[in-house]
Amino acid sequence: MTLATALASSLAFPGSKTLAGWWRQLATHQPQAFGVGYLFLHRVEAAVQLIKPRRVDPFLLLLLQALDREAPANAKSVPCDLVARLEGRLILNRQVLFQLLRSLESDGLAQERSGAGWGLTNNGRRALADGEYPVQAIDRRTFCFLERWQANGERAVSPHFVGWRGDGGQPWSADECPFDVNSLHECVQRPSEWQSRFDFPQEIQRVVALSSPDAADGGSEESSVWQRVLVDHPERHLTVWALVPGSEEGACLLVFAARQDGWALHGGEPLIRIADGWQEAFSGLTAEPDTASLRHAWKAWASSRGLSDADADAATMSLTGHHLEIQPPAAALDRLKKSKSDVFKGDTWLLVGDGLIRTAVVLRMQ
Repeated sequence: MTLATALASSLAFPGSKTLAGWWRQLATHQPQAFGVGYLFLHRVEAAVQLIKPRRVDPFLLLLLQALDREAPANAKSVPCDLVARLEGRLILNRQVLFQLLRSLESDGLAQERSGAGWGLTNNGRRALADGEYPVQAIDRRTFCFLERWQANGERAVSPHFVGWRGDGGQPWSADECPFDVNSLHECVQRPSEWQSRFDFPQEIQRVVALSSPDAADGGSEESSVWQRVLVDHPERHLTVWALVPGSEEGACLLVFAARQDGWALHGGEPLIRIADGWQEAFSGLTAEPDTASLRHAWKAWASSRGLSDADADAATMSLTGHHLEIQPPAAALDRLKKSKSDVFKGDTWLLVGDGLIRTAVVLRMQ
């Protein structure tokens, strides 16, 4: 038995009344299909080099403003005239002024131009306009990767990054499915369109390897090594997924947090939102289950209501949207009516499939 199969067989799934309540709770999103899934994540902490904004020191901002005002008027004059103007405007000692200009230069905000004194760089002009400017830095970030299983319960391919907006979940043992840092490296190298679709932070430039110290870190050797250690926190989450109206290319996938205790659904802000191409990350999710799975779910429900296998097998079945249309033999239909089955209220939901991610359908008797 594979890991995913063993996990699926040991996990609880909600019943019909819970599914009906969740469908109503998600009505504002106009779901076209929905279901329940246990997601197995790797919450990975890693050191990365990235571009991040830095606020300009208020006093250096004054110097940038003065430089911006004085430099254009002195573009044809000698550098010392510009320095003299800055001295007069800021009332600073020339030695201190030069130290501040060198500080701006080291931060990439100003540069000394041959024969024309000092001037602002592109980043300097950005700092002047916004009060901040981009800098390279080493930081520890957290990334969530979703395990993807094949139908037979084996790992299909490497885990896929997802823009997770939730807290931690239940731990699980990932010994059979270890996380490979190459999955993170590949995300950094992906095109910006892919990064935007799956909400991967585009300011990240590279993953910092444990074995290659980097001067950009700015810390001691010991702190640099500690910062570069990759840590994997495997987590399990009970979730509810819904396909809602999206672009012309397809539906948008929303994933919400749920809790087995009381079968509560947190239907506000989704944990994951993928506008297009969600099938790439959620290979086990489908809005249209196969006929065999639908037949199995229908027969299990029919058996629980006292119908024979012969009656269940004789029923015709079709799926329209999220409605499973059933036309059983007349005698079986009469027995259901006499028993005042809840199926005639139009609120009987089934979960289809036996995997970790399942699709919900509502029964309709014809």
